[in-house]
Formats: sequence, C-alpha cells, structure tokens
Amino acid sequence: MEPVMFVDPTQSGRRKLTEGERDRLRQGIQAQAQLEGYDQLTELCRIGEPEMASRLAAQHPEWGYEIQFGVVAIADP
Repeated sequence: MEPVMFVDPTQSGRRKLTEGERDRLRQGIQAQAQLEGYDQLTELCRIGEPEMASRLAAQHPEWGYEIQFGVVAIADP
C-alpha cells in the first residue's frame, strides 16, 4: 500500500507496474503453478494413477516434472 502523500486523487485506477515488478509477479505466479502442479502429480501417483499423472505432466511441460516408475521427478531440460 502506498503512503497517502503518493496517492493522486485526480487519477483513477492503480499505478502502472514497473517492468521489474511485472517480472517478479510473473515469476511468483509461475512458481505457484509449479508447486500446485507438483501437488497434483504426487497425489495422482499416491492414489495409483501414474499413467494419468504422466499425461498431466506432458500437458504442462512448464512445471518441469515427469513421472518415472510411478514417482514425480524433475524433467531433464
């Protein structure tokens, strides 16, 4: 939250993000998606669905995981 002295009451909406702030926001969203993907894959493997986990990992290569022998592993780059 910005201090009151930096708020311009004549300007509506939020201030524009800098490029660095946008990059950090994108990285945070990507990291969160990667963690959620890992959780989904491990849960599928845990309940005995490694085939489905393998297909899900293939659909989301940006997560960086693959299924090997029914276990989630970091994919080779």
